Amino acid sequence: MHWNYRIMVRRVQGGRLYGIHEVFYEGGKITAWTESPVEPLGETPKEFRETMNYMARALKKPILDYDKLTL
Repeated sequence: MHWNYRIMVRRVQGGRLYGIHEVFYEGGKITAWTESPVEPLGETPKEFRETMNYMARALKKPILDYDKLTL
């Protein structure tokens, strides 16, 4: 199993909300994702920057529709 950060869109009252979620894969297929968006954290400034860089990679991938994903 592996995971990465992905941008997901979710419908909310009055519009849409975009956030970064952790998405998990097995055999190249999405098997799970975080219910709520995640925030960048790190125990050191270096770790924080690394997390931000990983999250920035999500900007280059297609946006996932939270409401249409199924397991």
